[in-house]
Amino acid sequence: MKKQLSLTALLLTVLFSNNIYPQWSVDPTLNNPICTHAGTQDRPAITGDGSGGAIITWEDNRNGNFDIYAQKINSNAEDQWATDGLAICTQGSAQNYPSITSDGSGGAIITWADGRNGKQDIYAQRIDPSGAALWTTNGLAVCTSSDYRYYPTITSDGSGGAIITWSSWSGTSNDIYTQKINASGVVQWTADGVAVCSQGSGQSNPTITSDGSNGGYYNLV
Repeated sequence: MKKQLSLTALLLTVLFSNNIYPQWSVDPTLNNPICTHAGTQDRPAITGDGSGGAIITWEDNRNGNFDIYAQKINSNAEDQWATDGLAICTQGSAQNYPSITSDGSGGAIITWADGRNGKQDIYAQRIDPSGAALWTTNGLAVCTSSDYRYYPTITSDGSGGAIITWSSWSGTSNDIYTQKINASGVVQWTADGVAVCSQGSGQSNPTITSDGSNGGYYNLV
């Protein structure tokens, strides 16, 4: 009798645990869906949320042109925000190449290339742990000079803000620029960014990581 009671208790514990905690897929052909909305979802980027989960961003054309969406998942593979993600930027023109970093407070800062001004500019948005936008609706302008910009990447500045870098095409040369933005969404360096590399030959595809002292290290082609 005791053995039967013990076995029953064990089975109930296992069943109860499985109901509480969703499982991460171990099937590489399936994985865990983040967004299955009709249309194309492309160029995902991810950062940790500081609590064992993650915040994921991507470009999404569910509205007829590419917009920026995001989703938060916890350590048990549960979506934390709206099904198929929250809209970060849905301006009428295309938004592409999202990149993301933690804000150090459970939220994130997302940057992307944005065509709302008839060319490709750099915009960014900070979201809190609930997914609420903390800066200007549809993103804050980081660089809107006359050049054509693409492939932005981002890293934390260690103080709730971020450092963003991108490729900038002037029509004659391709150079690398960067801008720092604080936790309140105020740019910290020269308007439209400062040059990281403007050698006569072309530079492209920059990446960046924090230097641990509120600055960054850059890598480029």
